[in-house]
Amino acid sequence: MPRYKPSQKTAELIMQLNKRYHLDMDLSETVDTLWYFRDLKHHRISKLEHFRMEAMQQDSSPVDIDAVKAYASEFMTGFDHKKYFDSMLVSVNGDSVIFKYKLK
Repeated sequence: MPRYKPSQKTAELIMQLNKRYHLDMDLSETVDTLWYFRDLKHHRISKLEHFRMEAMQQDSSPVDIDAVKAYASEFMTGFDHKKYFDSMLVSVNGDSVIFKYKLK
């Protein structure tokens, strides 16, 4: 299944924030970049999708929810494709705990 391919700037931002917050944040099942962006450009999509990420702690300890919140806040500031998504969903350790942040 096609996946979102982060730009170099986004990939570097994820790597920097993972180090800073000691998290292993990864892209989740976010829509395919090429077709989604193309369909948005040609107004074939009436509703924007969520940008999805998964959070796991780098060591075996439980995920620090405050670190996830700070990570997400900083990520949204530097994310270069935020205009293409309506919100950001962060899943913590695959559980049903999901944080929703507006990107607009």
